[in-house]
Amino acid sequence: MFFVVLLAASAGTRASPAYAGPERPPPAASASGTGPEPGRPVRSVVLTINPGVKVWPPDQMAVLNCAPIGGTHPKPREACAALDEVDADLNKFTASPETICTTDFNPINVWAAGSWNGRDVASLRRFPNTCWMLVTLGSVGAFWRAPRRPFEEAATSPA
Repeated sequence: MFFVVLLAASAGTRASPAYAGPERPPPAASASGTGPEPGRPVRSVVLTINPGVKVWPPDQMAVLNCAPIGGTHPKPREACAALDEVDADLNKFTASPETICTTDFNPINVWAAGSWNGRDVASLRRFPNTCWMLVTLGSVGAFWRAPRRPFEEAATSPA
């Protein structure tokens, strides 16, 4: 399972004939000219969130590209700035000491895997509940969408 997401996160990796380790092809600029700048390290991660104790399969997923800014993450600029501060390691994020969250145990797992400043990264972090995840990760966890409950769907559906 871990292997599949790493493959998705390291798309474009190829082995040389003598195989001296992973070799990345040079990034190609897109037709719009928004491709990575030549000589600048790739900064891109796949983020997943899973409620409960499971890590796989992902319940929700976002791709975050930081050079250039893009992907499926709803707040890529803010998330990239936050990941830059911790070198893409989810375990280095800390919540403010003034944070107040409930103490209920409803675990949620967040996983990040990809390439950051020329090196492969992967980190897994388990939070006791959604509140702690959101206040700790901030914009990095902004792609989380709480599952809708049946009564909410009935209340919002047209009559």
